[in-house]
Amino acid sequence: MMPWQAKLECALSVAKALVYLKERQVIHRDLKSRNVLLDSDKGTKLADFGISRRHDEDEQSMTMGVGTYRWMAPEVLAFRHYTIAVDVFSFGVLLSELDTHQIPYSDKQSGHGKRM
Repeated sequence: MMPWQAKLECALSVAKALVYLKERQVIHRDLKSRNVLLDSDKGTKLADFGISRRHDEDEQSMTMGVGTYRWMAPEVLAFRHYTIAVDVFSFGVLLSELDTHQIPYSDKQSGHGKRM
């Protein structure tokens, strides 16, 4: 089991990565535990930017439902307009998972009938 100090350092590192992305108007869109890489020498790294997108408030709104169901914000699941706030929601799911070792809502199904 991961000690609390290591969990806090991991969470802080991911939060700093999200701040870095926000400053560059980038939405990761698939923040989840599998995309957080841990290395005892190099620390925590955020990975898999394959579906990340630059987001300008003046541009056409983002509504495409991409990412991984269990970590998706409600507005993404509903195919509604979303912003960088979806990464904050996913970060909250990640924090819960880091604390409890369980993914919230894993017993639920998506709107498409798929197991979340």
